[in-house]
This record gives sequence, structure tokens and C-alpha cells, in this order.
Amino acid sequence: MARYSTTQFMEAGVPVVRLSEADSQSELLVSPAFGATAYDFRVAGQPVLWAPAPLADLLARPRLCGNPILAPWANRI
Repeated sequence: MARYSTTQFMEAGVPVVRLSEADSQSELLVSPAFGATAYDFRVAGQPVLWAPAPLADLLARPRLCGNPILAPWANRI
């Protein structure tokens, strides 16, 4: 089994990318349609990021949540 994996799927009508790491059982969901924001991060099934609503609700009413992917130029924003 590969240590790292990626899968793409649709949620709430928008594309989502799942990044997984097997050793720590980490899973990160990123939606390019939601500003390339990581909106769900779990380690061993436990949530690490605070997310107030499902992706469909976040797209309809964006709030302060998630973590924007700033690589590779986080200091340039």
C-alpha cells in the first residue's frame, strides 16, 4: 500500500481533492472551488480543523474557516 494517495471526487457539485497519508491516518480535503481551501482535516478520524458546516453550506455562505493553501509563496500575499 502506498504511503501517500490522492483521489478526486465531487461534493456539493464541486470538485474536491482528498490527500491521504497512511502512517498517521491523516486525511485532508481541499476544494479548488472554495479558494483552494483545506476545509476538512482529520487524523485517525478525529477532526483537526474547525468546520462549521458541510461544503455545500460553506460555498453558499462563506465564513472564516479552513486553511488556504499558500504554497509555495505564503509570504507574498
